[in-house]
Amino acid sequence: MPTDVSDVAEYINRVSTYILRISGTLINGQKAIVNVTARILSVTLKSTSKFGFEVIYAFPLQGYHTEKRAYIRITTWNHFDQNKALKAVREVGIHTASDDLTCQYYYRKVAREERLPLS
Repeated sequence: MPTDVSDVAEYINRVSTYILRISGTLINGQKAIVNVTARILSVTLKSTSKFGFEVIYAFPLQGYHTEKRAYIRITTWNHFDQNKALKAVREVGIHTASDDLTCQYYYRKVAREERLPLS
């Protein structure tokens, strides 16, 4: 069961890489660390662009709705760029559906969206 989630940017083969680290304790008491890199880079970031844009259709989070609405999903390379993008969107006055700016809730958000169980 995972007990800690953290993110870090490291250089691997002279390339800055974003790594999501999940650590926990196994049944026999050993410590286990899982580094998630390939999935995030290949699925979320489909190009070498710093920001990715995608139109998705989903039900709004608040209230009861019978039809899906269009949303713009913005993906970024790291947490710093995510904060910059969210602040720019807020300055313009656009309403956002998922905008956890603090590190405390950011890890929970990643775990929720990637369906990782946290204790």
